[in-house]
Amino acid sequence: MNRELERSALHARDLQELAVGLPPQLVAAVNGYVEQHASPGSGFLRAVLANDLYEAAGRAMPEHAVLIQPIVRYVFNAVPGNARGSYAAVDAWLAGKP
Repeated sequence: MNRELERSALHARDLQELAVGLPPQLVAAVNGYVEQHASPGSGFLRAVLANDLYEAAGRAMPEHAVLIQPIVRYVFNAVPGNARGSYAAVDAWLAGKP
């Protein structure tokens, strides 16, 4: 196994561990955003991706509100840096749809 494949397998295992306890539909939405440039919608997840804590907290369903820290940790590790951090970064990532 070459070094890049090792790193990729390790990263996938770490992401699986970070996803434990998160709503499966949220994990699927993050993965769809990363892998297919799928829209995260206009609410909670979009605000998390844009690093807008105020908006994310305001839009969070009760079951997501208590999980903001692990959700942000998952997003930070699962989403490329150029695809998160601001609404402009989210929009640019979405514009790059295949």
